[in-house]
Amino acid sequence: MLKTLIRITVVILFCSLNVYSQKTEKILVGKAGEMQFNISGNSQYIYSVKWSPDGTRVVTGNSDNNAVIWDAATGTVIHTLAGHKRAVTSVSWSPDGSRILTASVDSTAIIWDAALGTKIYTLAGNKEYLWIGKWSPDGKYIIVAGGKTPAIYNAVTGSKICSLVGHKDYIHDVTWSPDSKYVATASEDTRGIVWNAESGAIMYKIGSPDEFLTYLYTINWSPDGKLIATGGFDGFGLIWDAVTGKKTNALYHLAANYSAKWSPNSKYLAIGGGNKKAIIWDVTKAGGTVVHSLEGHTNYVTEVCWSPDGNQIITGSADSTAIVWDAATGQKVLTLNGRTNYISEFSWSPDGNRVATSSYDGTARIWYVKDIVGVSEQLPQHQWVYSVSPNPANSSFTLHFENARSNSIKIELFNVLGQIVCTNEIPVGSKEWTVNASGLPVGMYILNVGNQTLTVSVVR
Repeated sequence: MLKTLIRITVVILFCSLNVYSQKTEKILVGKAGEMQFNISGNSQYIYSVKWSPDGTRVVTGNSDNNAVIWDAATGTVIHTLAGHKRAVTSVSWSPDGSRILTASVDSTAIIWDAALGTKIYTLAGNKEYLWIGKWSPDGKYIIVAGGKTPAIYNAVTGSKICSLVGHKDYIHDVTWSPDSKYVATASEDTRGIVWNAESGAIMYKIGSPDEFLTYLYTINWSPDGKLIATGGFDGFGLIWDAVTGKKTNALYHLAANYSAKWSPNSKYLAIGGGNKKAIIWDVTKAGGTVVHSLEGHTNYVTEVCWSPDGNQIITGSADSTAIVWDAATGQKVLTLNGRTNYISEFSWSPDGNRVATSSYDGTARIWYVKDIVGVSEQLPQHQWVYSVSPNPANSSFTLHFENARSNSIKIELFNVLGQIVCTNEIPVGSKEWTVNASGLPVGMYILNVGNQTLTVSVVR
């Protein structure tokens, strides 16, 4: 009698066996307005900077074709992510901090293991320069954009889900709905479009052609999911009902709108523009009400960003300065000087105590925005948390956790088409869990364990 042996080979792709421990710490001491680190390499430009969700690391996207992961407590390089052939224009962390997405003008995007600094997938198939790459809030999808046709990928398998066909000119901005079901785009063709993220179907086009006199530069979904804000070169910040697509407010800024960002509570919108100022609007009232006009820059305002708690706003300008403002009073708190070219991006630390800035002068810097005395900062350090065995296996494999689970965790097994073939819920208190693979056809599968992923090959 012929016996068939099923062997399961498990190859670790990223951060599935490594997490950051909390055993090594550094005590931070700094005064508001002081630069903590100049985290710069050999790049002529630094296009993008993002803080990790746990606050221990910062990643930058550079013109030397690389992205760099920095230790936010020591300012040292953890990993250099080398794999692109041209400048890295966008970087972003997965919501759980285990992966990093880089987008480049070489028309590719790459998903990296944030712990190991290794490449997981190259998201190819784009014919346009890429300037934007963003994870969906649930971490399951990725959108990349730069030309006329953005693309959405499965973040677990790296496979393309759909191309968003409908714009006639270049995309300037994209934004996800909080529930990750939809994505909205803003284009030089003067239109905004809301898309179904799974099918790529157009849900509706934002506004009519005569409502946008020039191209759209910014688009942002409110945190509560109810509204969408757009801004363009015609000076109007427009507010739209996210369900119906109908306009609910028109906020006249008197100059081009380069950046429009919602407060965490979705009540206020900050708009930065070509009149050298940023304006905070109360959008809960018809017509919108100006709460504060933030005046202090000597050139146009290119970027605005709220602190995580909504108490402060940072603005960046073509005058090469950044200013931190009190959102409640509109008063200037700090001016961050020292650059020789304008700021490309901001990122607040999760605790709101520091902010990272990147600039076209080739520098990225971490600043204290509050007085810090004796605050403990965790240093990244690998430790093993679970393993998979046996390997090879006969019909099943088992996850062994180093410690009993303090919370339940979901397991999903995907085929290469991105279809779920098995789901399990590991209960609280479990130290191991066995997955039945006896009914699986031969092939490769993706095992997603609490948003940490492995590939599993079933071979007969």
